Amino acid sequence: MEKASDNVSNIHNRFSLTLVNPASHYFSLVGSLAISAVITAIVYFGYLGSNENWFRIPMVIGILALTQLIDTRFTRKKEYSKSLHASLFGNLLWVAVLLMGLLASVVLVKDASLFFVTYGMFLFASFRIGIFTTTLGASIKKAWAICMVQPLAMLLVMIPYDMWYSTLTNPMAVGFGAVFLIIASVWSVLTDRAGRPGMESTHKTIQA
Repeated sequence: MEKASDNVSNIHNRFSLTLVNPASHYFSLVGSLAISAVITAIVYFGYLGSNENWFRIPMVIGILALTQLIDTRFTRKKEYSKSLHASLFGNLLWVAVLLMGLLASVVLVKDASLFFVTYGMFLFASFRIGIFTTTLGASIKKAWAICMVQPLAMLLVMIPYDMWYSTLTNPMAVGFGAVFLIIASVWSVLTDRAGRPGMESTHKTIQA
């Protein structure tokens, strides 16, 4: 029994970066909504060169809040706080990619490419696969079913409809995105087996 307890403690330590205190869900809620507004502003000012679409900011915030509720239906214990944490971290990742794209455009003296908007969306989705399987208790199949919902919904609301096709069919962005989705899936499978042979599923043990 003591050995099993030590195994659980070791696994919790290894995944400590993904175990956020649920009491901080108010911070995650406000933070994720604010960052979604920042993402929209960056896309319009930095990538589209337009300031005529301010009405899209509350729309993106609204779709984010809605998809956060949808996320809870796919978590093992229907935990709203954890879906908020996942949303916050994913949006932070998207912001980082967008800022990286703007920096690249400055250094290379080129117009900012929408590649980074699409790439950031796929990276967000890849991150969600890892979070949903490790900390939210979802199976890899459920993680794949839900991983694109939030970032894609935000993108479709954020980008004018006449740019959907060109944005979502960028070959390089789709290629990089597919690679990260595969890496996230493989990582999830491997971490789930990390506790073997002592335990059948590492992820289920973490959720216990």
